[in-house]
Amino acid sequence: MRKKLLSFFICYIAILLYSSCTNDLLNPIPNVPVVLDIDLTFKDKDLVPVYAVKSYTTPKTATEKLGFGGVVVIHGLDNGSGQEYYAYDLACPNESTPDIRVAPDSIGHAKCTNCKSEYDLSIGLGNRISGPSKSDLKRYNARQVGNIVYIRNY
Repeated sequence: MRKKLLSFFICYIAILLYSSCTNDLLNPIPNVPVVLDIDLTFKDKDLVPVYAVKSYTTPKTATEKLGFGGVVVIHGLDNGSGQEYYAYDLACPNESTPDIRVAPDSIGHAKCTNCKSEYDLSIGLGNRISGPSKSDLKRYNARQVGNIVYIRNY
């Protein structure tokens, strides 16, 4: 009985540890505050078309926080062929410095200006397509409520 209980406990701890591991823990970009509210009606209406991309590197207000290297937002596609907003840190995870950023293009990709790693922004993964980087872009939560998209890192 005691042996079964010990085996169960070890399996439980192993499952708990395995399920808590996420790609975010392996991402070299540190967790820093992100608070960005995007108004699709006025100042950010250029993000309304699908595959529209916009970078944010300078806070516009005292409460706005833009992550480690800035934030890039794309109006991409979700898995069900619907439309969704996605947000990522602009800092290249291969370089791990806020000053070396990825540059987004018009087809939903972003390329590091230094190491040339390329990432896919369009479907919400920020996954590496090519280059020396071992990590994906750091993702942030993007939630649309009406004409406002709320970007946060929690």
